[in-house]
Amino acid sequence: MVIRRSCYNKEDLEEAVDRAYEGEPFAAVARSSSAPLCTLFKKSDELQAAGEITELRRGPKPTLSAEQEADVVAWVAGMQRAGFPVGPSRVIDRVNNIYERLHGAITRNGTPFQPLRTGISVFYVATLC
Repeated sequence: MVIRRSCYNKEDLEEAVDRAYEGEPFAAVARSSSAPLCTLFKKSDELQAAGEITELRRGPKPTLSAEQEADVVAWVAGMQRAGFPVGPSRVIDRVNNIYERLHGAITRNGTPFQPLRTGISVFYVATLC
């Protein structure tokens, strides 16, 4: 039985790549493991080139550090415990204020800072509630 795709950890991936290097076909390894075939090819090439499999986060780097994000979560939880629930717009305002105070009015690519207000999808707002 094949486990749902994209639900694998580094150990499972390393085990699958090792099985492929031992002579088992990549397609058979992909069918019996949780890692997709294209990921096995990509990680095997990476293992040959660099000597190890690295886990890189895709996309841009987060603007807030993990500690700052934890502070925002603690603020939201504290406000809820005090009886003042915080809506998504207030959380976004708070994060925009934090970002503007930390990084000034210029973003990383040199453009003026535009607060995140427009273009918020309904799904994103629903996940914040």
